[in-house]
Amino acid sequence: MADAEWALENTISRIGISETGSFQTNTVNLWGWGHAISPELFFDIHIQAGQSVDWSRTYHIYAID
Repeated sequence: MADAEWALENTISRIGISETGSFQTNTVNLWGWGHAISPELFFDIHIQAGQSVDWSRTYHIYAID
């Protein structure tokens, strides 16, 4: 398990995007096609009936200095 986070930066356009999750991830998939690329963080949910679980994801778009 690892902290749920990733960042992609375009050094030509000098822009980046990152995601941070409030959970530990056990799987990260990275796929792309043509001009698109997408990292995907997965969160295993194991709960019993009547239980609940909360998590969040935060995205940050930024300029590269």
